[in-house]
Amino acid sequence: MRILFVIAAIVIVFMIARTLLKRPKKTLKRDERKPLGAEKMVRCDHCGLHVPEHEAILSDGHRYCSPEHERQARLGRDG
Repeated sequence: MRILFVIAAIVIVFMIARTLLKRPKKTLKRDERKPLGAEKMVRCDHCGLHVPEHEAILSDGHRYCSPEHERQARLGRDG
């Protein structure tokens, strides 16, 4: 009787494991794989530092990481 109980337990465990392993995995669309908060990075035209696009300062078609670099670049072009 004990052997039947052990065999039944093994069969049940095997069936549960097989069911769990065969579940179809959810496939993610390309947009869903993008991490939350990921943003395009742009390069400062003065020093080369990469900053998030929304933080970059745009001036005359150039992007800068800070107002100081924008000012320095503008002074370098003007003078």
